[in-house]
Amino acid sequence: GVSAGFDAEAANFSNFIGTNSGLHATNANLANFIGYNAGSRATNAFYANFIGYNAGNNATSAGDSNFLGHNAGNGATLANNSNFIGDNAGNGAANAYFSNFVGHNAGNNGSNAYLSNFIGANAGNGTTTGHDNNFLGYSSGVNIVSGSSNIAIGSNAGASTISLSGLSACIILGDSAKATASNQLALGSATSPLSVIPGGSLTTSLSGLKVNINGHIFTIPLLA
Repeated sequence: GVSAGFDAEAANFSNFIGTNSGLHATNANLANFIGYNAGSRATNAFYANFIGYNAGNNATSAGDSNFLGHNAGNGATLANNSNFIGDNAGNGAANAYFSNFVGHNAGNNGSNAYLSNFIGANAGNGTTTGHDNNFLGYSSGVNIVSGSSNIAIGSNAGASTISLSGLSACIILGDSAKATASNQLALGSATSPLSVIPGGSLTTSLSGLKVNINGHIFTIPLLA
């Protein structure tokens, strides 16, 4: 393609296919640049695969990574050893090394989301300064800001229409399940409730394991 691999430096044993693919790329040996602007001006992109329109365009420090799809990893920085797969996956991601963003808009504009896994369309979309998170499901973990070490599984699990700052160490399971504070186990939601059998095993006052069930906080007493 026109300007494919033009002025690329230290790009030994690499493949440039498509207009502007690998244009001005540096230290990009043993890599594959396939698609319009794929890996254009990428730096330190060795052992990487940039496949798709704008995939890995202007990516920096993205060695040992795979950016597959339109805008996947576009403008990504410090995203080495990562996999961004899907339209806009990891688009504009910064400090997202050792992460996996899979699905349309997964990890889109994520920053400081290193050591994380966002799987599903919109999973982790808008997540900033939240590392070591695992979000699985459509729109899971959306708008969790400055929160780390969370697990959210299910469509819209952990998602919010407002930014949730500092939500950490939560396990959020179920369609639209949400945690309201750190260190919670959240099961179900008001819109997709779990079946709960009334009994003496749950209380709202004793100390123990705090559980958010269908939007209500219960405490499960723990025996020493």
